[in-house]
Amino acid sequence: MLKISVVAYTKNKDIADVLNECKSNITFTRSNFVIRKADIDDAMDYYSQDNRETPDLLIIEVDGDNTQSIRDQIDNLADFVSSHTRVVIIGQINDVNFYRELKDIGIAEYLPIPFTSETFVKSIREIYGDTLLNDRGHIIAVFGAKGGVGSSTIAQNISVKMADMYKKPITIVDMDVFFGNVGINFNEKMEFGLRDALDLKVSQGDIDTEKMLKILTKKDDNLSILASNSNLQPCKSLSVDTLSAVIDKVSMMSEYVILDFPHLWDENYYELLFNVNNIIIVTDPTLVSLRNAQSIKDAIMTKKSSNTKIDYVVNMTGIDKATELSLKEISDGMGKESIMNLGWFPSLFRMASLNGYVLLEKSNNKIIQNAFYNLCILFSNEKNKFHKIDEKTGFMEMLKNIFFK
Repeated sequence: MLKISVVAYTKNKDIADVLNECKSNITFTRSNFVIRKADIDDAMDYYSQDNRETPDLLIIEVDGDNTQSIRDQIDNLADFVSSHTRVVIIGQINDVNFYRELKDIGIAEYLPIPFTSETFVKSIREIYGDTLLNDRGHIIAVFGAKGGVGSSTIAQNISVKMADMYKKPITIVDMDVFFGNVGINFNEKMEFGLRDALDLKVSQGDIDTEKMLKILTKKDDNLSILASNSNLQPCKSLSVDTLSAVIDKVSMMSEYVILDFPHLWDENYYELLFNVNNIIIVTDPTLVSLRNAQSIKDAIMTKKSSNTKIDYVVNMTGIDKATELSLKEISDGMGKESIMNLGWFPSLFRMASLNGYVLLEKSNNKIIQNAFYNLCILFSNEKNKFHKIDEKTGFMEMLKNIFFK
């Protein structure tokens, strides 16, 4: 999948319709694709102002059948095109000599009218080759230090918030092939799921992109779900290799991939933790969770990639301060890794669960929204500022010496 910016200038409705069809093609899933009802003069006028940078791919429709006039227009356009931009020209002239002339002056591709969406996509793939098509998205693994600490709730709400914040392709993967709850929590009836993707890898040796698109459930324009319906039958296709292949394919189709891990320390799962970008260990403020979190960290540290970052989220604090560990005790026990503390608002999250939706899909609670906003900032590549949260609320408290230096 291409991760590029694309801007097209055309006043031809038929061309605009073809390009709109191309926007939904898997090739452009991770691209920012804009179509403007304008011509080459409008493009030159726009990019001549304030030293505006042209996109990675600039598509221009030119009018008429006068080759010299069109070359003059393209020469004028060249004055405003950034060095990294590749230009595709669309026109009425269907002549091989004219095509060669444009290629000689640096035009990436010339497409005579009419053309199909398949022709356009094939041309763009040929321009960029295979390198950009295999670019992986940012993978975030969410793992609970013990059962019932809310790791799935956190993973699912992070995915919703990221999709809303970044307007980029986000996929959440329910890694629990036996008791998965992502589908039911999103109130989606999943026709296909993770087992189908694993079976596809075993049966065909590779995972076709178009088939993976059918397995994924599209929640909205930016959020996709690879669910695991509750199924207690043995999953014979479950292995490190098949899981890795599925995650790799999904990461090529997404900007961010959230892996919602079950609390299960099995080689089919923990081996995957060594090659992700972020690991979020979710704990509650108890000694057992602290011990487990430390054990998980120690195990991962022996083999993890140097690019993998481990962070902690402490959930369900404030239930009984007399019997739970303090943030200082937790911080001292875990070292200097980032720690974020989420409070305990069970009524809000349980209401969401009972009614079949993820809380951030419908809640306008600013405290909760800001809490997950900050989580997304912490675990993503985006350059956003943290939202400070009123500590008097008791819901969320950032360790200032870590986050607000």
